[in-house]
Amino acid sequence: MKRKILTTAIALLLYASTAMAQGGVGINQLTPDPSAALDIVSEDQGVLLPRLTTSAIQIISLPANGLLVYNIDDNSIYINRGTPTTPVWNNVGEDMKVGFLVYMDGAMLIPGQTQTVVEFNNIQFNDGGHYNPNFFYYVVPYDGVYQFNTGVTINGLPIGVDWLIEILVDGQPMASSVSSPAGNNTDFIGSASVTLKLTAGKRVYVLVEHRSQGSMFLSTNYTRNWFSGHRLY
Repeated sequence: MKRKILTTAIALLLYASTAMAQGGVGINQLTPDPSAALDIVSEDQGVLLPRLTTSAIQIISLPANGLLVYNIDDNSIYINRGTPTTPVWNNVGEDMKVGFLVYMDGAMLIPGQTQTVVEFNNIQFNDGGHYNPNFFYYVVPYDGVYQFNTGVTINGLPIGVDWLIEILVDGQPMASSVSSPAGNNTDFIGSASVTLKLTAGKRVYVLVEHRSQGSMFLSTNYTRNWFSGHRLY
């Protein structure tokens, strides 16, 4: 009898090993999906990820790219989109919350014939905090396709003088607009927009230049100087 029980146990172990080697592990599933290393079936239970604090997540040793954890500080699932040596922990639920709209507070002096970064420092909204109001650029958080738009208004630009607006990515112009007033204008606006496929970490900002000799100010009406962007997909 003991010999029969031992033989049966060995056979079951061999069967389980073969099933795991061929198709992965199944829980409540006799035939795991061949594309899955783990196939779980349940009608009244879920899966619990390791539950860690933010500080505990930050000290995980060499976390794999794609590693998932549950952050108990903000009740969110996080994924490491970086490398084991340079982890980048992102909240999975906030992947698409990357839009922003910023204005400029107060007058800004623009020297003549000088390319100048526009200091958009008044945040209307900044989902995910990827726009930096101290250095006036947007850091692309994830690979994807993004759209950016801007409008910048200058005071008292002389007739026929060019007003250049550019959207740059890491110093490279990606969209530009050059226009000039046909008549006397208290305010003259230029605008630019662009759709780009970008990788994470790229910096996007707005540069302006007027091609006259003297210095001029941008409009103090904050709604006439704006910069916005969002991830399309």
